Amino acid sequence: MVKRWVFWPAAVVVVVFVTFALVAPDVAENLFKSIQSGIVDTFNWYYVLITAFFVVFSLFLGFSHFGDIRLGRDDDKPEFSLTAWFSLLFAAGMGIGLVFYGVSEPLSHFANPRPGVTGTPAQLAQQALSQTYLHWGIHAWSIYVIVGLSLAYAIHRRKRPLSIRWALEPLLGKRVQGGWGNAVDVIALVGTLCLETARAGVRTEPEFKDWLARSRASGPLRGIVVDEYHHFVGRGASASECLETSRADVQTQPEFKDWLARSRDACSQARALLDQRNGPYTS
Repeated sequence: MVKRWVFWPAAVVVVVFVTFALVAPDVAENLFKSIQSGIVDTFNWYYVLITAFFVVFSLFLGFSHFGDIRLGRDDDKPEFSLTAWFSLLFAAGMGIGLVFYGVSEPLSHFANPRPGVTGTPAQLAQQALSQTYLHWGIHAWSIYVIVGLSLAYAIHRRKRPLSIRWALEPLLGKRVQGGWGNAVDVIALVGTLCLETARAGVRTEPEFKDWLARSRASGPLRGIVVDEYHHFVGRGASASECLETSRADVQTQPEFKDWLARSRDACSQARALLDQRNGPYTS
């Protein structure tokens, strides 16, 4: 069943944005970038603060008596064991992402620090890891926990319809069934579409193409891996075939040997810094 006060307002907003971007792409790009920059510059403190609050609130829910509330009927039994459930959450939440971003993200932050971050290579490396932990550590999981618990409690415990508005029922009360609830669903729907559009569109951005070119120039190995990935995915190869063939091909590349030599030099320099700070390592 289509809710007209959710579908049509969301459709109008999307059509207006799409039409604006098609009719005046340069103006739309500058406008959206200025809005994004304004939000980041003005509310970056808010994002850090609210994420830290989510961490504390998640721990409170987990270790207080609220953690004993069953997300279902009182006589319902868990379908999965605790270990299996955590494995499912980890695999679905970030398992595949860590395969790539677990290595590339800290290297990216190290090579291109965020605005305002300066210092020695050791300091930049520490900042890169700190930023990566913020994206992949307990802060990210706390956001998942708050949203997931809100929906699970509303849907499985209180037997509400599957809609984001019902997660806010404790705050909105009966208004969740009226205009306020419709507005929440519209915002969630438009936000989801914008997110997916951004994910798809970033690969066609000139900046992304420029990043690929710079990656091949400054990091030949990374360029090889990107090329290999697109080659195999484009012809529908299996993951294992892509992995094994890419591994064999990359290891024979002169760029790989050069990268390996530079990596060993970097490791030696890092070891020297650690020895200088903490004293020589003894096993």
